[in-house]
Amino acid sequence: MEIITETDYRDRMEKEVVPFLKKHRHSGFFCPDNGQDKIYYESYRREDAKGVIAMVHGFSESAEKYVEMIYYFFQAGYQVYIMDQRGHGRSARGQEDLSLVHIDRFEQYLSDLDYLATEVADREDKGLPRYLYAHSMGGGIGAAFMEWHPSVFEGAVLSSPMIRPLTGGIPLGIARRIAEIQVMLGKGATYVPGHHAYRG
Repeated sequence: MEIITETDYRDRMEKEVVPFLKKHRHSGFFCPDNGQDKIYYESYRREDAKGVIAMVHGFSESAEKYVEMIYYFFQAGYQVYIMDQRGHGRSARGQEDLSLVHIDRFEQYLSDLDYLATEVADREDKGLPRYLYAHSMGGGIGAAFMEWHPSVFEGAVLSSPMIRPLTGGIPLGIARRIAEIQVMLGKGATYVPGHHAYRG
């Protein structure tokens, strides 16, 4: 498998990778919670696949960031599935502010990954071994998911997994308590003090 170099990166991505993947991309939505929220996903399928890779992106990212990785995995002989996480990209979000990522419970991310890996991928690729590639917040989701369902994936790559949040020097226990109080006061879907909407 050839890795795209920096010297002709833009040209090859625009003229080779993106058109190639477009031919193999299937996209749609699934509703893991009985039709309440729609989660956007993409699948890249090939007839001679040796396995399935589910990809989980990081905080404030989407499937768009992973075009190059999808291409490499596909070229290596894998079916690829990736979703826009709840509150990200084209998936359901709980508020109008596109800069604010909010969900009610972290476990919703685990349920969405479970649905992608065991319902969507299994429906289309039953019997193929499944692997996980997850980055940053996705790596935290992947680690929690594998603890929750250890037999779903044969193996995983967790790239810079977000296992513990940065709390700006505040001890984790105190930061957790502050967050709990904010939620009790009905401010769970607001920015952490000092943070704000993206300013282009």
